[in-house]
Amino acid sequence: MLGRVLFGAMRNPLRRRRDALVPSRELVADAPRTFIAAGDAWLLRCVTLGGLVPDARVLELGCGYGRAARPLTDFLSADGHYLGFDLDEAAIGWCTERYAAYPNFAFQHADLANPLYRPSGTEQASEYLFPSDDGNVELVLAASVLTHLVTAELARYLRETARVLAPGGRALLALFLLDLGSRAALTQGRATLPFDLASAAGPMVVVDPELPEGAVAYDHAWFEGLCAELGLRRVGAQPGSWRGLKASSHQDLVVLERPA
Repeated sequence: MLGRVLFGAMRNPLRRRRDALVPSRELVADAPRTFIAAGDAWLLRCVTLGGLVPDARVLELGCGYGRAARPLTDFLSADGHYLGFDLDEAAIGWCTERYAAYPNFAFQHADLANPLYRPSGTEQASEYLFPSDDGNVELVLAASVLTHLVTAELARYLRETARVLAPGGRALLALFLLDLGSRAALTQGRATLPFDLASAAGPMVVVDPELPEGAVAYDHAWFEGLCAELGLRRVGAQPGSWRGLKASSHQDLVVLERPA
């Protein structure tokens, strides 16, 4: 059934316009083929892990140039809706122009301060309100943003995720988690990222203390505790290849659900 759904989505006549939704190498580091493959992989995860259906309302945190949005144009029905936000104003402008043919797709600039990506931002991620009403989203997607948030910011994003999710809705999150397996990989030199366990700041461990937003990992027990406090139940998880394992995702994947 899943194969028929995905194959059917790919037959959408708007598919011929897809090249317009792939940014050039001048805008993103990935080659077009890599950009497309990565986006298609996120669609598969959204369906198999996030329970995505064609008429769902999707909110993507840190949408960039639409890597995950592109395949959703063939999957979401006219009753579905996608909204992505990002602190990269140029990326939002590009997506707004390129997705003009898709009335159920929208992109919003978030003028958030981040020492790595937008030092001039005027808003704090630790105080940011997601651009969605309470209980209005079936799927929250964070493909590559939580790994660049410090503790107060990540906690805010989880709280906002709990606020906007509809009962039964899910959040598919990519992040770096510190548990027995990943800590062992770090101490044994098998991890692909050199997080310094000795320099932990509360639940947070970073690669570069001078620029913590470059890569942030979080204590698994702390993360689970905060999710439980917010009423979010973990219903799935997959370890990432950063642990020195063979995996489809570099980052750890966690699926949270707001109970119906």
